[in-house]
Amino acid sequence: MIIALAVIALVPQTLIGSRASTESSVTEPYHLELKSTRKVRITSSLTRKSSEPVTAWDAIAASPPELAGQHFISKKLYFDSHLVTNAEFQDESGLHVGLLGASFTAAEIGHRDPVEVKAIYEGTILRFELVPGAPTTLAKPLSAEERRLDLKETDQVDFKDSKFRRFLTQSRLIREPQEGVIEFARRVYRYLRTKMIYEAKADTPFAWSTCSQDIVKMTGHCGTYSRLAVAIYRANGIPSRIQFGHWFMTSGTFEGGHPHTRAEFFADGIGWILSDPSYSVTAGPWKPEQDVDCGFGGEASDFITLNLHCPIFFRTRNFGVIRQEHFQGIYFPAVGGTWEGGTYTHNVRFEILQ
Repeated sequence: MIIALAVIALVPQTLIGSRASTESSVTEPYHLELKSTRKVRITSSLTRKSSEPVTAWDAIAASPPELAGQHFISKKLYFDSHLVTNAEFQDESGLHVGLLGASFTAAEIGHRDPVEVKAIYEGTILRFELVPGAPTTLAKPLSAEERRLDLKETDQVDFKDSKFRRFLTQSRLIREPQEGVIEFARRVYRYLRTKMIYEAKADTPFAWSTCSQDIVKMTGHCGTYSRLAVAIYRANGIPSRIQFGHWFMTSGTFEGGHPHTRAEFFADGIGWILSDPSYSVTAGPWKPEQDVDCGFGGEASDFITLNLHCPIFFRTRNFGVIRQEHFQGIYFPAVGGTWEGGTYTHNVRFEILQ
């Protein structure tokens, strides 16, 4: 589990050989089968209580992207129960991340204590499962820009690093000439699931380390597992990305929600396929009694994706451009007091409507 929320109070080349640069031309004998749908409502609320006046604030909320597995018909941002926006704006990263945002000064709202910001999403979560059999309809291929983004190296996903390249070779995590994308992706998933040691700390940010550092420790939280999966897939020419979001196993209100990250990869003709090596893993090393493949290829329609990119940059009226290493909730910087001078409470309410 990684930290779901960022809150700050402020005062006034492809890698491995030629194989990695080619796209598979033959669709593998699998397809994604729709198993169920669920209508849901998710409310993410952030309350700031300070002993000092708040003179200005900005609120930026994640806006769930449209994916094959989720469709949201309503995305709204509220300030003290008053709707302030249901319109999206784009981030400054060139990544086309949808966001909801609002800004106020003391002259516009007066001093209020506490101040509450609330994002409410309502839509449908679909459960797909990877099953044998060629697809009857081929998935839409990625555009050249999508493929570029989902194959790029980043500061954290540093798969071109020489130490990471040696790790791939020594661990036999290079795709064989006749090995299918799904076959290889499953092999990577099993390697990470069985070789890594799960260790989650509440104060561990997603930017804790890079992939070239992760392979030395082989320990970490869901973000570490997902980041390594994406690095290995991209190093082998397979488009992949990380989903940042929350679990909602049951209806209810939970402090901080159930933050989680997971990876997915793209198979030509089939679409985006889940690969979540840390799914249901408890503290410590993997245990043989745990289902090794339960986080690969299928899901239980119990996850909302809020963001697909890391890091992102967004522009606020009062604070300029802000960088976020990950984004799974509401960003709420406020002028007035310091971090120690205010109290922040983040709650996520999940409602399964049908």
